[in-house]
Amino acid sequence: MSISIIMDRSAELARLTLSGSIDEYAAAEFTKVADGLPSTLIFDFGGIVALNSSGVNAWITFYKEIYKSRSIIFENCTPEVIMQINMMPIFRGPAVIHSVYANYVCSDCMHKQRQLFVRGQNLPDSSAELLPPVNCQACGKVTEMDEQPEDFFAWIDS
Repeated sequence: MSISIIMDRSAELARLTLSGSIDEYAAAEFTKVADGLPSTLIFDFGGIVALNSSGVNAWITFYKEIYKSRSIIFENCTPEVIMQINMMPIFRGPAVIHSVYANYVCSDCMHKQRQLFVRGQNLPDSSAELLPPVNCQACGKVTEMDEQPEDFFAWIDS
């Protein structure tokens, strides 16, 4: 499933909701939305399920052209997007990350779920900050983050 981009815009603000995969077909979709973007952009990554190297290259090419002289906000970053941000800081550039999803798993019932972390609410201020417990949606027991929190949230300290 290739990327889908839905844009909702006004004169000053555009929200771009991305879903699917950022893959080898993404460059054409990024080109379609690149012209005439307003001064503030919100990228909602909540529907991104996968990225590959061709797609990441397409994103970086697109992003480097548009982030100059614009305010950029990333919302609903999936773990797949956060992995790219941690590996390649240019993926984020100057964007403010407002919210991210982290994968959690319950060691009792093996239920998997995602937890949303939002700036100003439960998003930590540093990668070393202790996270509040997350209860399993299936059995109620405390779950564990699927990744080491200090690794997952490394982008906060950069």
